[in-house]
Amino acid sequence: MDFNEADNKQAQQMGWEDVRLLQVWRRLRILMDISPPTLELPEDSNVINLSIYVRAKCLPFLRVAAYLMEATTGVPVPAEMTQPNNKTSEWSLLLGYLGLPEDPSDLISVLNNDQDDAEWFSVVLLITSWCLQARESTARRVNDALRERYGLAPETELAPTPQTEIPRLISLPKSYTGLHSLAFEYQSCLSGHSNADPCICLVCGQLACMVCYACRQYESASDSDSTAGNTSSNSDHALNGIQAHVRQFHGGYAPVLRIYACKVYMLSDQARRATTYPAPYKDVYGEADPALKRGNPLHLVEEDYERLNLLWLSHEIPSLSSSDIPFSLFNDTF
Repeated sequence: MDFNEADNKQAQQMGWEDVRLLQVWRRLRILMDISPPTLELPEDSNVINLSIYVRAKCLPFLRVAAYLMEATTGVPVPAEMTQPNNKTSEWSLLLGYLGLPEDPSDLISVLNNDQDDAEWFSVVLLITSWCLQARESTARRVNDALRERYGLAPETELAPTPQTEIPRLISLPKSYTGLHSLAFEYQSCLSGHSNADPCICLVCGQLACMVCYACRQYESASDSDSTAGNTSSNSDHALNGIQAHVRQFHGGYAPVLRIYACKVYMLSDQARRATTYPAPYKDVYGEADPALKRGNPLHLVEEDYERLNLLWLSHEIPSLSSSDIPFSLFNDTF
């Protein structure tokens, strides 16, 4: 697709002609072990061409993502996107609908070396991992072998395809006493109390509190800043420790196991909605033990945990009702 003058002017205002994009481009090529270009053009000309190229390559993906979002959430795409003659603001409409930044801040974050900035550092780690996977991908090795075999010029490159595995939830101990040991040893990182309400994130294994006022954090209504503290204004949102973790590292969507309650909570909607789900642990009679009231030994049921893994992968739990699955499921909002 060719961007018109209005598109390019708007992109310039949003920072898409920032010369730092060229530094990002060169750094990513180095990470993927792709030789730098031998031809050097004026930076102004290069960054404009790079900006147009990146946006043009992203548009088809953004279109598909937008209609997938509409089919999943039921939120209609903007009416302007259905008009084939109105392409002036398609880029901005797609980014706005998907909740993505209109500026290239995510790309420029690759140049950020501040590891204390957790938000940007996680993005840098993700992009870097993609590049390193591409460097070792099968497509890359085949391409190198063909170039060597047929004596092709080094500039003839095949875009590497990263080989990624389907994500899975973490492995859990066979006996529930293993989780109890974790909870017993866990202490609130802020209060130091051992009587906290620990949860384990089933995506990464991080321990954090579910209901602990000492670990509560406050996030401004604009979602632009999050800090820990003991006071809050009317415009601030209170976040429990596990909510803050899921928002920061898992896009606000992850299952967590509340250890002392023996319940799974599927956090969604930026970790502000919790769907209660039976824990994949049952006793010898095949019954769960919510809140651990009966005290019978509990053991992991692999089939139930695999079912939870599939529901997490398919993003189905927030849209399910109790009649859609063979066990009761309750929706709560923090």
